[in-house]
Amino acid sequence: MSEVKKYEPIVFKITDQDDLKQINDFKEQHKKSCREKHPDTLGALFTYKAIPTSLGTLYVVECACGEEITLNGDFNF
Repeated sequence: MSEVKKYEPIVFKITDQDDLKQINDFKEQHKKSCREKHPDTLGALFTYKAIPTSLGTLYVVECACGEEITLNGDFNF
């Protein structure tokens, strides 16, 4: 019987203050106009997605209604 491999979890952190401000502004403005008032089964209205690429990481914040904001994350263009 082979040994089970253990992997370290991959953690994505949004630490850039400009990105955090964009997220908070999006959430505040969107909550005023969003018709989706029922979060998912865990109580989350917004989903955070990290999309790693060979150039860096993109971050997407998506509301349960489908509207989303994409942040540049690690990209320095």
